[in-house]
Amino acid sequence: MEIAFEPLGDPNTLSPAKDGGVAKNRVYSEIRDFISQKNYPCIAALKALQRKEIRLGVYHDFGAGESWMPLRDDLFGFLQEQKKSASEYLTFWAVFEGEAEFSENEFEEALWRELSSLTSTEDKNSDWGANNSDPEKSEFTFCLFGEAFFVVGLHSGSSRPGRRFSRPSLVFNIFQQFEAIEQKGLYESMVRTNRERDLKFSGTVNPIVKKYGDKWEAIQFSGKDNPEQWECPFHFKQKSEK
Repeated sequence: MEIAFEPLGDPNTLSPAKDGGVAKNRVYSEIRDFISQKNYPCIAALKALQRKEIRLGVYHDFGAGESWMPLRDDLFGFLQEQKKSASEYLTFWAVFEGEAEFSENEFEEALWRELSSLTSTEDKNSDWGANNSDPEKSEFTFCLFGEAFFVVGLHSGSSRPGRRFSRPSLVFNIFQQFEAIEQKGLYESMVRTNRERDLKFSGTVNPIVKKYGDKWEAIQFSGKDNPEQWECPFHFKQKSEK
């Protein structure tokens, strides 16, 4: 399945987020070129690009947690847009300037520091509600504003070609989008197509997806092939820690 892309408009109109110092149109072009590779193994990303439903924010110093306030604000805007549009493919890319080279272990640690920092103004009981907020359990879901998010980490040092992007990045979707796709009977076929494309793109199917599938989402965020004894390094921020 190959997708023909429409000419892009001004990429700076695609996000309410502020420029992080790097020209946003340059970053968007990198995203477009990355996703447009032959057999790129994520159909949802291809559809988001085709429909011009990629939203972009550029931030600083991945892993430092210093951008949590603007990133949180931008994610709230993304969430509101998704709720209003009911789009199944609207996606938010948080791309970071600064240090670009990470080992897979370093990247995973930095990813969870960033996600932990985003909870600095959350109330664990009221904001996370019935969602599982215990990172020691495989049912753990990362939440903001009462919504569960799925996060895909990308960086230049990833062992998976489909995750090997030029800049450290976090790609956000909400679980409700996947549920909507499943309700239409499209989820299983999308998973099969993704795996077929991954085999062509990477030479192998992502082993972590094969091992854990939908059973353990957080273990897959960084893209690292984690063992079953993996412990999620998420740390819920208490308000006193701000």
